Amino acid sequence: MTPEDSTHYHLSPHHSPSLSSEWSSIFPKGGGFIHLGPSHRPFGLSMFHQMHCIVALQQAIEQPDEVKRENEWEHSMHCLNYLREMILCDANPALERSIPEFGQKAIDSRTERVCKDWETVYRELEEKHHKYQEWLKGATSSRTHLEF
Repeated sequence: MTPEDSTHYHLSPHHSPSLSSEWSSIFPKGGGFIHLGPSHRPFGLSMFHQMHCIVALQQAIEQPDEVKRENEWEHSMHCLNYLREMILCDANPALERSIPEFGQKAIDSRTERVCKDWETVYRELEEKHHKYQEWLKGATSSRTHLEF
């Protein structure tokens, strides 16, 4: 994949009237959570925690300062720190060409990358979410029968 600028996922709703739905579309059904084990314990995938933080930061940038609550600032700080740690954890060593005519530290982000198959992650989560929903229906109906 070669990164490129997109006409989607802008910060301002003035650029895209469907901004909210674009940002929401990055999450699979179930919001990036998977339920594992016999008790169906929920776990979040780091990839979607990172996406959640990008969305939270986008919303924080768009919201006027006087409207922000203290917990929103704390959440933004959590997200900035979490994304920083995930970048360090990945430590992607891909070389990116410099663009000297734009300044000493300007780089060309359009360097081709070899990516993990994120579409498989989405498919698996969607399938697991469907199975979890089916389990919930069964668990709910069996409880209903027991209550009578």
